[in-house]
Amino acid sequence: MSSNVSSKQAVLTFDGQDDYIDLGNQPEFKIAKEITLEAWVYCEAQVREAGIISNVFDTGAAKSGYGLLLNGKSGIFFALKTSSQKIIYLNSKSNSLTLNQWHHIAGTYDGKEMKVYVDGVEKANRALESSGIDYKPENDLAIGRYNDNNETHLFKGKIAEVRLWGVTRTQAEIQKDISRRLIGNEPGLEGYWPLNEGSGNTVSDRTSHGNNGTINGATWGTADDLQL
Repeated sequence: MSSNVSSKQAVLTFDGQDDYIDLGNQPEFKIAKEITLEAWVYCEAQVREAGIISNVFDTGAAKSGYGLLLNGKSGIFFALKTSSQKIIYLNSKSNSLTLNQWHHIAGTYDGKEMKVYVDGVEKANRALESSGIDYKPENDLAIGRYNDNNETHLFKGKIAEVRLWGVTRTQAEIQKDISRRLIGNEPGLEGYWPLNEGSGNTVSDRTSHGNNGTINGATWGTADDLQL
């Protein structure tokens, strides 16, 4: 993929120790059934279940939520807990995510099938028919962190252009918008955090919902190789 913009861009860097963005618990984050998650990531270390964007809760009998996570090897998980199944971790499989390189990642669900994409290419799919996504117990949404009552897994690297949709985006739609910034009013877009403010401890949700996030520890830097 070629870059639309050849210049340094502000990005957030996460140290993998205690850095994350707290987005809280908002009604817009409780996507009913059809969902798409997207982000650009520059992964510096693979830690199983390290959160990229996640409100997954998975401890014993208590399971809920959705997320994009690292798989601890060389790929990602698209995690999803539906009302009729155990939580599923759809694996993008080996050698789909290279360390120290920017990748676009995405997960989609339409009520019947999960799919996971890396750089616009479908890496895995799984049939999963359900009436909707389960949110009990309801967990806060975070960028750069997976967290429940007894586990925390943190992302090390850079994250940009995080998108949460209440619709199932097609592969063609994902590919069309990979290398461009959104406006924030696109149909079905429920949360949009470009993470390009460059300063301060707040990241803005560019949708009309205004669900801004609070930065905890992550620091601002620049990237000249981000394809946006």
